[in-house]
Amino acid sequence: MWGLRGNFLDIPTDCPQRDERLGWTGDAQVFAAPSMYMADVYGFWSAWLQTVREEQADNGRIPNFIPTKQSRHTKGVSSGWGDAVVIIPWETYLLTGDKQILEENYSMIQNWLGFHASKANDYVSTMGGFGDWLQPYTKGVNGRPTRGDTPTKLISTAYYAHSLNYAVQIAQTLGRDEDAEHHAKTFEKVKQAFRNTFYDEQTKVKSEATQTSYLLPLAFDLFEGLDRVNAQRYLVEEIEQADNHLRTGFLGTPILAPVLQEMERSDLMYDLLFKESYPSWFYSINNGATTTWERWDSYSLQDGFSKASMNSLNHYAYGAVAKWFYEGILGINSAVAGFRQIDINPQFNQRLNQASGSYNTPHGEVSVAWTINQGQLDMQVTLPKNSRGNFVLGQIKHGSLMINGEKVDVEQGLLNQEPDDYQITGTVIY
Repeated sequence: MWGLRGNFLDIPTDCPQRDERLGWTGDAQVFAAPSMYMADVYGFWSAWLQTVREEQADNGRIPNFIPTKQSRHTKGVSSGWGDAVVIIPWETYLLTGDKQILEENYSMIQNWLGFHASKANDYVSTMGGFGDWLQPYTKGVNGRPTRGDTPTKLISTAYYAHSLNYAVQIAQTLGRDEDAEHHAKTFEKVKQAFRNTFYDEQTKVKSEATQTSYLLPLAFDLFEGLDRVNAQRYLVEEIEQADNHLRTGFLGTPILAPVLQEMERSDLMYDLLFKESYPSWFYSINNGATTTWERWDSYSLQDGFSKASMNSLNHYAYGAVAKWFYEGILGINSAVAGFRQIDINPQFNQRLNQASGSYNTPHGEVSVAWTINQGQLDMQVTLPKNSRGNFVLGQIKHGSLMINGEKVDVEQGLLNQEPDDYQITGTVIY
């Protein structure tokens, strides 16, 4: 929250200090959706996207930061950064249900995808980029340690596919069926090229394995069947080899939580979240952080400031994990765009015995508060008017669930609940 307040100053700056203070698109795309949970910033993002539209090049290229300035960066481009023009409109639409943000940016999205296509050979992207920026313990791509160990082309191709997949859904939402069909066909081709180019027959990445090299295809639905199962296993192995620490930078870190939850490994996400040794969120907190840092080791009480030439103590990118506080820990999820249907799917873990919070949806406030005492859950949920709720409570022991004092089958009677206040109790299974 403090990082948001320090950087949302007319434009979403990457940091509020040193000689930079620029609207970097990569930082923006990972933090836009999380910021929607924390503040009323829909108008803020909509206004900034207008500036992005104005600065898009004639060939569809998106500068690395908006507004641009006369410097060597003016003509730059990066995958994962420029893809903000697809990701931010779609993800903010999912939270608001307002199609206007899709309509306003549709031409920009189409032009960006055209630029992506121009940078692809046989559906494999050759677009350069900043990689998995500031991955810890890195050898560095082409000797550039700031860009991590995940190959740039792997990242670029994954993001090309991801933007195409989002564009399919955007086109369908706006009734642009011909565009949706075209993007869907291209997505399948890029998806196949990604699989065949960067992974072997056992789905092992051909380059040096990183957590991000498995997170990207899992987060972006680029693997199916056995490939997906294999990638999930390799991801867990990479995390375990790091002593259950993250090894991710700006692009990999925000997708750790949703991928692990989809794998039904929220226990592992809790372990990563509550780590206190480097690299981790609590490492910085224990060393005095009151905002999210640019680097996992920007400062320590023992060694002082990092010797790196660029070192910000207020960079909100790694704060994107806050989205999981709402969607994972509290379990507040929009089942359809705009929260007319709400899934309540909290992730319980022994490391945390209570949590509470709320989100102001377009239909009103949805709130969740839960405590666990000696394995017994006591949870209160409020569903706002003009919405319906689905309670997803797979961690509650069969036969123990009660809602408003009445026994309910965990697998029945939990869907399409009316707006109301709910008292939920049961025995938690970890």
